[in-house]
Amino acid sequence: MNGHYSVITNFGCHWTCPYCIVRKTGLNVPVTDMQATLRTISRESEHHPMRFLSFSGGGDPLFPMREPEASKRVAFYREAIRRAGDCLTETEMHTSYFQCGRNVAQVMQQVRFSRVVYHMRPTSLSDDVALALPRKWFDGQKVRVVYVVTPDFTPERIDRIADLVAGNNVVNELSFRQKVNPDNTIDHTCEKYLKAGHQKRWWYIQQDDYNTYVVNDRLYTRFSDIGKEDHR
Repeated sequence: MNGHYSVITNFGCHWTCPYCIVRKTGLNVPVTDMQATLRTISRESEHHPMRFLSFSGGGDPLFPMREPEASKRVAFYREAIRRAGDCLTETEMHTSYFQCGRNVAQVMQQVRFSRVVYHMRPTSLSDDVALALPRKWFDGQKVRVVYVVTPDFTPERIDRIADLVAGNNVVNELSFRQKVNPDNTIDHTCEKYLKAGHQKRWWYIQQDDYNTYVVNDRLYTRFSDIGKEDHR
């Protein structure tokens, strides 16, 4: 155990991302049971130090964000972080809600994650518009944007995105992530170019299982196993 955990949620989703690993690979993520998830975190933290805890989907962790659901979600994320224990040093919220409404902002302001990671939707928003995030919602929190590298990416576009991030007063970090194909093989578009710029202008994330995945009352060490029987 490396102390890295990721809660995979399924509260439903907007299903508007142009590339979705859940839909493309047919992953069967169970509907989130908040109490079962909290019990799993408590049990696991008693035996293995949790140093890193992220929330991602499965379905966007911030969907749908209307009251009273928004307040329940705030309480859930805060309690999950509390139960992770004293060894926890870093937390992340992964979302693709760029045009944040009041209830989404409520989660950011009341939970206070170490980092908010935005999964970009480049076909629905131009790169410059998508990066126009309201700074007041992220005071004291790092903001990272991550792009899945689809086959239409070029070095020129990668550089243009990097330039936009460098000139942005809200976004702190930029990542490009390898795309997973429907058969779980990896797409290597612009791989050599992205590796050359890794830890310089951006981070290049090669697909791997870096975390232990928390899904209700179960733990998985491989993302592709979620919803299957071969779990731990």
